[in-house]
Amino acid sequence: MAFQSQTYGKLSIRNIPEKIMDYVRRMDRYDAPFQITVGTDSQNFSDTKIVSVVYCKI
Repeated sequence: MAFQSQTYGKLSIRNIPEKIMDYVRRMDRYDAPFQITVGTDSQNFSDTKIVSVVYCKI
């Protein structure tokens, strides 16, 4: 399974925690508050479609 990132392009499920931790480390350096939101949704008609979102905000 692959995920499409607007910032990083195609990512595997194994790359996502690494990218999140990179973000957390960068924000920690600046003592900046941040939010990480994770969500998913699905639609099941003739084909099952799944959308997953990881959103990081300063």
